[in-house]
Amino acid sequence: MITPSDEQTTDAQALRRPSGQHPPLATAPPPSPIAGLEPLTRRTFRRLAWLSLRNASASPSILAAIGVTACSLAIGSAFIAGQKGAVDPIAVAAIATPIGLVAFVVLVWFFLAGEIRGWARDGGWVVGYFTADSSQLVHPDSGDWVLTDHYTAHRGGGEAGPFRRQVFAHLAAEADLHQVVIRFDTKVRRLVDIYLQDMPGLELIDTRRGRLATVYLLKRTPRPFPSP
Repeated sequence: MITPSDEQTTDAQALRRPSGQHPPLATAPPPSPIAGLEPLTRRTFRRLAWLSLRNASASPSILAAIGVTACSLAIGSAFIAGQKGAVDPIAVAAIATPIGLVAFVVLVWFFLAGEIRGWARDGGWVVGYFTADSSQLVHPDSGDWVLTDHYTAHRGGGEAGPFRRQVFAHLAAEADLHQVVIRFDTKVRRLVDIYLQDMPGLELIDTRRGRLATVYLLKRTPRPFPSP
């Protein structure tokens, strides 16, 4: 588990709060770790960043950002090279564009680190579950557990199934224990049915249609304690 004062942070110390500030009171207790799965650490954060980039094709907004960045770099570098009197502006663009894309990947890395730092700062903790090829993060928000960053290295082949069922079953049991609501969303319609099947008690509560994608909102209400 990562808390705002945890020493197991990213390489940029992205999950630490400024000195002199105390961690906030968590709005919900964190779920416990799972034996055999790795927690969120510097090493697994690097794995998470790699998995998020591998899964970029599932996000229209990320694909659009990459496309716009690549086109802007190519056109901009060729134009500037031409204005500076370069003999072959196209060759300059061919060199500058990959370098710019690498810089874009680094920016994505820092954005992800900043996002996790913000969750830890606002909610008090971020819990991660990792295997060599899959990831799942959990953080508190308004008293609920919010699930994010569920990735797998090879999408579409059922690779993440056993991992997801193990984590989902564990989180459902922990949520019942702590009487906490679980919520998350997905932009992939076929995943809705898979998630509903893999997490007991999960429900599709809303569908929001945006310009780039449709977002499916899922929620699980904890089962009440049995009456004495």
